[in-house]
Amino acid sequence: MFALLRLLLVSLAVQSGALFASPSLRGRPAAFPSRLSSPVASESLAVTTSKACIGLAAQPIVWWSLATLKTTGCGLAGSTVQSLEGVAYLVVAAFALAGLTTRVRKGGAGLTAAELEAADAEGSAFAAATAAAADAAKEAPADKRAAALRSLAVATERQRLSADKVVAVPGPARLLGYAESLSYASAVAGLVVAASQLLEYGALPSALPVAGAACWS
Repeated sequence: MFALLRLLLVSLAVQSGALFASPSLRGRPAAFPSRLSSPVASESLAVTTSKACIGLAAQPIVWWSLATLKTTGCGLAGSTVQSLEGVAYLVVAAFALAGLTTRVRKGGAGLTAAELEAADAEGSAFAAATAAAADAAKEAPADKRAAALRSLAVATERQRLSADKVVAVPGPARLLGYAESLSYASAVAGLVVAASQLLEYGALPSALPVAGAACWS
């Protein structure tokens, strides 16, 4: 669970800075080796889907926690549930901050638009790399022709996989946008509940176990 959370936090932070691991956001095509290598599809589609699912799954836990906090003055009970509660709050905060940072950097475009832009840019980068590999294969001397053709085959396959991703990414990207929007709503709701708790009790319940505290007794 915490490994997935760490992956989510890192990937959201990197994406919000427009430095996603995919070569698309770096704005330059990947370099292809002269020798045969296994074509590997970019992981950005899988990462996008995973981030969206985690972000969406965190929302009802946060809502449950806020409703419990509002009605009882304490968060959720039970060590396992409390762990999920803490992780959910971190996920929501990560999505909200990443979304806001992305919108500031990209002039209002959120995580969905950033992901679609990344996929399109990656497709263009791989297309350019494939064209360069084709030119290199044509101009390669006879003793290097086989290696050049293998590199061209790898480039062509990567371009095909990238084109498939461009077609498939809108769905996961929209889910990512839903998670972002819901995170904004959850964050606002959290601030409202927190303000209500401060006005009513003068303090918020401790997020960490405290001996003798009302919510941890």
